[in-house]
Amino acid sequence: MNLDQIKTFIESHDNFLIAGHINADGDAISSSLAISHLLKSLGKTYQLIFHDIHLDQKFRFLEGFDSILCSQNEGVSYKAGAAIICDTPSTERMGTVATLLPEKAHVLKLDHHPSEEDFGIINWVDTESSSTTCLVYQIIDHFNIDINISLAQTILTGLMYDTGRFSYSNTKAIDFEIAARMVHLGADVEKSYKNIFCENSLSATKTIGKGLGEMETFFNHQVGIIHLTHEETIKNPSGEIEELASYTTSVIGSHVGLFIREPEKGLFKVSLRSRGKVNVNEVAGHFGGGGHKKASGCRIRSKSYADVKSQVLDVVKTHLKTHGYI
Repeated sequence: MNLDQIKTFIESHDNFLIAGHINADGDAISSSLAISHLLKSLGKTYQLIFHDIHLDQKFRFLEGFDSILCSQNEGVSYKAGAAIICDTPSTERMGTVATLLPEKAHVLKLDHHPSEEDFGIINWVDTESSSTTCLVYQIIDHFNIDINISLAQTILTGLMYDTGRFSYSNTKAIDFEIAARMVHLGADVEKSYKNIFCENSLSATKTIGKGLGEMETFFNHQVGIIHLTHEETIKNPSGEIEELASYTTSVIGSHVGLFIREPEKGLFKVSLRSRGKVNVNEVAGHFGGGGHKKASGCRIRSKSYADVKSQVLDVVKTHLKTHGYI
């Protein structure tokens, strides 16, 4: 990507809409907030608007978090002259924010997920990047602006979140280089770590324990499944129980993990993880979802968990056979 093109786009526009995907995670929130820091330093006007009624409060320690509006709330509107959409592969994944987008000629898309829709006049999609936050940092660096402690903390947080504390296979040398610079500029590693990974309510902590205690494995422990009922799901903020997805591949010999919960009656959210050759993005795609090779997700409507489990296991089984695991 020619960073000069992005620089020209930002310099020639104003009244920016900044947004990320529905069910915004740490990368969507951090990259969007980092963009807002850049625009503020350039004297641009902007508004952060997400679809989510309840954003993950783990990230409330980041400067600008409290200024994010919800597009579903009555009276929330914005006449955008331009838009910068972060970490979002399609307009469908924006939710109701999509109705606020200006014409395509005034939209910049920044993402690291496999592209589903080129909805911007400029679409910087780098699937090899660990995070959208990493891409945003490169834009900020290209502008050569001063990075204060708040912005450094935001960038560090986005990197830590989407690399799983720099432990996932998507972690690149550039992530360590950026993180080192952010720490040099004053970012607090412990602050980001504690807020992202160590702050759960007592209810969520007990729910995580229950999920682990009732974990199932299939195909000689090659697939792990953790399931939460509708009642267990809705009593906890989604961000506090999301880490259960990472535990689904923790059993020795595991290749694929599924974390299945029911946020609405009859609607099952499935998070998929891979520790081997299976591309879980392809598995999720079978059900209209998507993400990355090692981490992906989808939503399935069904009357029962048993039906969802059976459907997904059938598809996973096919992929296991393709790679010679069974």
